[in-house]
Amino acid sequence: MKLEFRTLRADEIDVRVGSVGDGNATLLLYKDARCDMNILDETVGPMNWERKHLRENANCIVSIYDDDKKAWVSKEDTGTESNTEAEKGLASDSFKRACFNWGIGRELYTGPRVKLACETVPDGRGFKLKNKWEFFGATVKEIGYDDQKRITQLTIVDRDGRTIFNYGFQPRKAAPKKEPLDTGDIEASDLERRVFQEACQKHGLEPLNVLAHVGWKSGKMKVSDYKKAMDYIDSVSIDG
Repeated sequence: MKLEFRTLRADEIDVRVGSVGDGNATLLLYKDARCDMNILDETVGPMNWERKHLRENANCIVSIYDDDKKAWVSKEDTGTESNTEAEKGLASDSFKRACFNWGIGRELYTGPRVKLACETVPDGRGFKLKNKWEFFGATVKEIGYDDQKRITQLTIVDRDGRTIFNYGFQPRKAAPKKEPLDTGDIEASDLERRVFQEACQKHGLEPLNVLAHVGWKSGKMKVSDYKKAMDYIDSVSIDG
């Protein structure tokens, strides 16, 4: 059986701060466990792969059925605990690492080093961001690969959509300025606010933290805020 996993789309790649130095920070690209599950389902079918955890979730074995050999083929790796919900984080990380062994998302290791200037302060062990939310909400806007699945183009934007890192892409000419359109984004209904509060309570999440994660700043929650927040809660409940 010839098995080849596609490269990750921009919307499947997350961004986080990896390390902080004197006046700079390095951002890392990563994928979540839900992305791995979706690509496995898409490529081999949901009935043709399985995962098993050993050593109290420290190790994960991802097996795929080879129809030619009429046998299961397995790859295994070890994860590390996350800062929150250690047990779930360990299971998720070992699963993601096992999927790297299969080749899912391995192209993320081929990208350029994303090192950005920012304000930092000493913290006794090195440095930390002066504003801990400096790169919160950063996302991959565009990504491109060569025929060997190496990253050749990458654009990262901040939570306001401004480009903070550009590699390989030529800057685009600014489009003619237009009058802003009425998006029709209305205030969330009482029912939507209640559903959101109940979902947060069910998964042990702080509502204001969830809203901040999806870009809400202040004022009344809009329908768009509600939809983004519910999508985020859904991803947390699936991924861990």
